[in-house]
Amino acid sequence: MAYHRKGQSALPVSFTITNAGQTTVYVGRCNGSAMASLDRIDLVGWRVVEGAQCNGGSITHDALAPGNSFTGSIWIYEGGSYRLRVRADPDRDSDKGSLELTSKTLDVY
Repeated sequence: MAYHRKGQSALPVSFTITNAGQTTVYVGRCNGSAMASLDRIDLVGWRVVEGAQCNGGSITHDALAPGNSFTGSIWIYEGGSYRLRVRADPDRDSDKGSLELTSKTLDVY
């Protein structure tokens, strides 16, 4: 997927997380919006640009039932190749069995 920024302005990228599995998972949200980490690739490999953060907001781990979706957005400030990562947990209070979901590459010009 390719995105074009206008001049030097930041690019908002909206995303949707859909539970295509058979069981409910728990996903972090900030003020009702899905949280994701942003990675950028360089000559060494993928590096975290921004971790899943909630600046001044309220973080919850909300149930995402099979077939349901959460939406979110993240801002990208420079050109490059990026990916989004989202963590899904099998229950609200445990990291056991967490899944890390990774998007396709987003090319920003």
